[in-house]
Amino acid sequence: MTIILREGLFVVGLVLYLLWTNWMLTLLFLGVTPIIAVVVSYVSKRFRRISKRIQHSMGDVTHIASEALSGYRVVRTHGAEAYEKQRFERVSEENRRQSMKEAMTRAVSSPVILMLVAISMAILVWLAMAPSLMANMTPGSSLPLLPPRR
Repeated sequence: MTIILREGLFVVGLVLYLLWTNWMLTLLFLGVTPIIAVVVSYVSKRFRRISKRIQHSMGDVTHIASEALSGYRVVRTHGAEAYEKQRFERVSEENRRQSMKEAMTRAVSSPVILMLVAISMAILVWLAMAPSLMANMTPGSSLPLLPPRR
């Protein structure tokens, strides 16, 4: 609890300092942050949903394989090898499809998030270089959080 309180107050203090240093850039930064948060939230919910589906489909694969292996004599006696093979292929295909969805989401989400961050940083830098903002800023105030050089 103390760590959450201390770190939360630290972040609030930094935001207040940034607002005091250059309120326009701070508001632009705070305006872009929710967009990135929405994308990250959507991706994480999708991952959770797909992961649950993968767990269920993997359970189905394990269940059907276990049934076929433990009752192989009954399956062979009744000539149901083709039926059991078809059943196993169906659940295996569903498991593969869910795994492909997860891989696709993973492959697309990272570049999209990185692109949003890069675009927002480029916009912030471009706006920071605007003559109207540069007129009131000194080199030290444009990057207030960097430590001084030694």
